[in-house]
Amino acid sequence: MLSVAANERDMPCFLGKLNRTDVPVNAVLLTSVLVQGMLVILLFAEDALDLALDLTSSLTLIPFLLAALYAVKVAYAARHGQGERRASGRDLLTSVLAVAYTAFLVFAAGWHFLLLSFIIYAPATILFVMARREQGRKAFEGREPVIFALSLLGALLGVVALGAGWIHL
Repeated sequence: MLSVAANERDMPCFLGKLNRTDVPVNAVLLTSVLVQGMLVILLFAEDALDLALDLTSSLTLIPFLLAALYAVKVAYAARHGQGERRASGRDLLTSVLAVAYTAFLVFAAGWHFLLLSFIIYAPATILFVMARREQGRKAFEGREPVIFALSLLGALLGVVALGAGWIHL
């Protein structure tokens, strides 16, 4: 998966490099290290299966929320004649409902899983920045610094909460 993203220039190029037998060794190595790290973390969990399932769910909710917010932006722009096509009020309503529902799911998942997700997202931003630099682009554009700052703040709060015992694995 990482090598495909690297070939599409969504990840740094070093993850797409193949060895002499056409194996993306850097991507396989990074994936293996991350999986092993997760398995070590699960050793310390009170209920490893529930933690893995809940964390996986929580990690998917933030991209869904961002995608729903983007749908609102596109539908709003199209509704006001700024898109490739005119959007109906139904498009805007659907995207607003998607934001509301996904925000509810993030809330229902619990703040502790949100903070744990940020602990994972913040360091992963390094790969995003590396890919941007390889493309000769700025690391962050538009509102991306705000999203990164929120992610970093969430990660710091998550580390503090884990260290203080406010949240448990």
